[in-house]
Amino acid sequence: MTNNQVNINTYLIEYLKEHKATFVVFCLLLTTYPLQRITIPKYYGKVIASLNKGENNLFVNNVKWLIIFYIIVQLFSAMIHKVQGLLVPNFLEFSVQRIFSHLLNNKKLNYENLEVGEILAKIIKVPNIIYKYLDLLRHVVFSQIFILIAALLHYKNVSSTMFFTFIFLVIGVVILQFITYNHTMSIEIKREKNKDNIYQHFQDLLNNLISVIVCKHEKYEKQYLHEKFVPFIEIFHKSLNLNFIYRVIFSCFNVVSFILLNYLLYKDYKTKQISKEQFLASFIITYSVLQLFYDANYSVRAVVDMYSQVKDMEQYFNGKSKLDQSMNTNEETKTFKNGAITFKNVSYQYEDNTAFKGKSAYALKNINLTIAQNEKVAIVGQIGSGKSTMVKLLLKFFEPTSGDIFINNINLKHMSRDELYDHVFYIPQKPKLLNRTLYENIFYGIDLKEKDKQANIASILTIMKQMNMDETIIEVFTEKMDQPLGNDGIKLSGGQRQMVWILRAMLRNSSIIILDEPTSALDKKNKEKIVSVIEELGKDKTIIIISHDDISPSFRKITMKQGELSNETTFDNWMM
Repeated sequence: MTNNQVNINTYLIEYLKEHKATFVVFCLLLTTYPLQRITIPKYYGKVIASLNKGENNLFVNNVKWLIIFYIIVQLFSAMIHKVQGLLVPNFLEFSVQRIFSHLLNNKKLNYENLEVGEILAKIIKVPNIIYKYLDLLRHVVFSQIFILIAALLHYKNVSSTMFFTFIFLVIGVVILQFITYNHTMSIEIKREKNKDNIYQHFQDLLNNLISVIVCKHEKYEKQYLHEKFVPFIEIFHKSLNLNFIYRVIFSCFNVVSFILLNYLLYKDYKTKQISKEQFLASFIITYSVLQLFYDANYSVRAVVDMYSQVKDMEQYFNGKSKLDQSMNTNEETKTFKNGAITFKNVSYQYEDNTAFKGKSAYALKNINLTIAQNEKVAIVGQIGSGKSTMVKLLLKFFEPTSGDIFINNINLKHMSRDELYDHVFYIPQKPKLLNRTLYENIFYGIDLKEKDKQANIASILTIMKQMNMDETIIEVFTEKMDQPLGNDGIKLSGGQRQMVWILRAMLRNSSIIILDEPTSALDKKNKEKIVSVIEELGKDKTIIIISHDDISPSFRKITMKQGELSNETTFDNWMM
């Protein structure tokens, strides 16, 4: 079974495997860090010692090597930043593609009403996360480990006392880092969640700005926005205070380490266990290495900051709902054949309502229904009656709690979603379009050749005329065919966006077409027009309409009430 969980660490490993060469170069460049913290300070000590001894030739030679190492460090540092920059942008696409796949396979995700603000608030962190991963690799893994190993080798050559004392101090730093990580991680995750809640609230506020203005609620919304910031500010201050405490602890530890190591160095020098040159080099190296101890708090803070963002993102996407793993687990796959749609003892119970007993726990209860091939059906009922749930089960957005759905005696459980959508087309209640040209939106999902564009446009206009569409909308479509439509297709009216979706259905020649509330916001005249278009669309097709109101006498009426079939009639006095 494919694991569709969002896991940023797994994404990173997979990505680095695909870019092995670049990553290996990056790691090799990082091995030069001991030059900066160990070798250069060591040669500083040699330069000073040779100067004090008056050995000019040795002094010049040491200076030359010092300059060479310094140039190497600067060049490699620039190359490290360059290679790191090569790894970051592609990882953004790599991760977003996988998160996008996760959203497509989410079993209970409301595709028509996504929490866009919160999703974007999570995804926007990806570039920052990869930068932090690579920075941690540079400054914690390679920098600290390689420098500590080089320092240990140096102190081993100085004295066993320095060697074991340094090991003891390193263990102490690691323990402090571990304690800091455990105490601060939960707070940082809460801080991330509060920050994302602010972004989501602000996006919701901006989307409803017209309501704020018309209802004269500006003062209230400003206060409400302030209240949204209060928990974030509180947890932020708590985080700062906790980090200040650990910063003080690390600083005290660093001071003690500085005094202890330099005292031992001076003692070895006074007892003539080491030379003056060794003392000077070790003194400078000790100061350089202790900078790692000083940075240890910042290192664990960076780990916590980075990993809290990772955990917050993973918990959000993986916690939204159980993923639709079952789509890939069927033992047999049967080919779609158009025919009657049959619901057999179908029930659906929302998991969030399992605490309730009785009918209120069910969106659908024991549905038995047959829709004949090429039949025109309208499923009507009040909000919450279960009509939308029936359609979502038919579209395999999720699966029944019990019972089965068949098309021409083939169980939907044995049919892939991709195969189903080759023959079933769904037009949502609130049709949205991509911010691309009208032409791209109409032919979305259809492979086309650029050379056939004019012929394709002509065919669309012909179809619109054959369906007796209003001349006004034909003129609008002709004018806007090569124009971007704005976010959600805002440059077209709601009815015009609906026509785009209807044209999509026509171009696909789907055998089953499902429309969600196609006439809910229309007046009598426009309702007649859209129903006429739907009837034209439905020739030799099965048409299922979800509606609150009457559609047409030619449609069989299926009434839903509290998740159950109420009755089946034809429409009388429609549009009166």
